[in-house]
Amino acid sequence: WETSVGIEFYKLTVFDIIIQFAVVLLMDIPRTKLPCFKSIPAVSTIEFNIPKHVLDIVYSQTICWMGLFFTPLLSIITTLKLFGIFYLRIWYLRYLCTPSKSLYEASRTSSLLKIFLLVSFTCSFIPLAYIIGQLSPSNSCGPFKGGSPNFYSVVVISLLKEWESQPGRFIVSLFGKTPVLMGMSAVLVLLIYYQYMRASAQSAYNDRIEAELKTVAEEKRRLTAELNRAMRGQKMVD
Repeated sequence: WETSVGIEFYKLTVFDIIIQFAVVLLMDIPRTKLPCFKSIPAVSTIEFNIPKHVLDIVYSQTICWMGLFFTPLLSIITTLKLFGIFYLRIWYLRYLCTPSKSLYEASRTSSLLKIFLLVSFTCSFIPLAYIIGQLSPSNSCGPFKGGSPNFYSVVVISLLKEWESQPGRFIVSLFGKTPVLMGMSAVLVLLIYYQYMRASAQSAYNDRIEAELKTVAEEKRRLTAELNRAMRGQKMVD
């Protein structure tokens, strides 16, 4: 069954490559270059949609993460795929797209990509953790064939039994204990909370500075208007 699952991930990757290139070559190029579409701005005009392309990258990365356990060579295919799509997007942006009406800051785009990658990594890690911890390898093929009761026991326990280094065996076993994992999880939660509070404080500080700048600008306009009125009054007196 591992081979069947790996084949499906290969299909998803190859199908996504075909779709990415087909949309540009068969849809976007004709509707922007053919004269019959020039009179319809809604059809002939293409804006570079950053969130859409971010989701395309996240989708490719998620497929790679989920399929890597079953098809290790999928990482090479995904790398070549992302290189090809990168240069395709450069050409697409330079010759087919118009500037986007929505302005996206580099920090905002980077944060958006990291958030989506975190969510996709979590969604891909949960089924893999279930497969490794609960399901049994097939008996016909694969590096884990004939093992029981699950992948974890085949890989981790077998390696620990054959490991000659006693300190290394102790360290790996230590990280597999529940109290250690709970402590590490607590530390990670505290670090995440610290980063969240730091980001919230930075955002509040930026909002306060922006409000102060607006107040200074309004005060400057008010003083300029009063100065103009005073100068006009002085001219009328003269």
